[in-house]
Amino acid sequence: MPCMNGRGTFRALCDHRISEGLTERNGCEHIRGILRIYAHKILYGTMASPHEALPVASHPIYQFYAELKNYEPKIWRRFQLMNDVTMSRLGYVLMTMFEMGAEHSFAFEMKRDDSMRSRKLPDGLMMTPVGMTDSSFPQKWRFDLIDDDADLSPVRIKSRIFDVTVSKMKDVISVPGEKMTFLYDFGDDWKIDVTLESIIKDRELPAGELPRVLEGEGYGIIEDSGGVRGLARIAEAFEKKSGESYEMYREWLGTDDIDMITFNIDNINMRLKHFPRFCMYGYEYE
Repeated sequence: MPCMNGRGTFRALCDHRISEGLTERNGCEHIRGILRIYAHKILYGTMASPHEALPVASHPIYQFYAELKNYEPKIWRRFQLMNDVTMSRLGYVLMTMFEMGAEHSFAFEMKRDDSMRSRKLPDGLMMTPVGMTDSSFPQKWRFDLIDDDADLSPVRIKSRIFDVTVSKMKDVISVPGEKMTFLYDFGDDWKIDVTLESIIKDRELPAGELPRVLEGEGYGIIEDSGGVRGLARIAEAFEKKSGESYEMYREWLGTDDIDMITFNIDNINMRLKHFPRFCMYGYEYE
């Protein structure tokens, strides 16, 4: 198989059709996990042996609750990761847990209050649109992919902009109960509410165990389906298993059945060990 860069490799591997046996979307979860690990090996070489001693979690552990916004029945995850990671890394973890394919732009938004004024993000990360001062600036922080093509006009963003790939999570959110919103695919407009539940110190826990999902419900999103409304239409069509909508979605997705309720915690935890790093390569180095 030829070696490709970034998201091209992901697409080539995950669009691969398994002609024998597992053909249904949910039935392919195990195969998808294997393909993602294989993609990681292509990009980064052989992974460390499982018999090697792993370092312990040397930084505080953040426990989050994340829920897909405006969708019923609820699709949610409770998960942990070390606090000394970038905001983009947190985004890649969320993508993995909610079945996002790392194919679209993403960002975080966080309402700013008086307690956040004392927090100091590293110099040079803040981008203030021309004509706006600190006092007049809308009370919102946004962590975004910053590049030469980014549209950072005050009309579009209406918030203070930081580089998501550099900003450290521990500098952004540090008090249990604080909330932020993860945005993915600005066309379909997926939004995930993320709440910091607790901060844990466990120096006995091997660092290799993090990030990890503890519990959750629901399958996740379906790419390019039209957001939560489109996802609801798909779920309704497959529940009826008849009619024009069902036939259309069945042909598009290549399956006769979709289980939007199933939550495979073992599969997600397996992919959390590798896929976030693969996302980083695609977004930050492509």
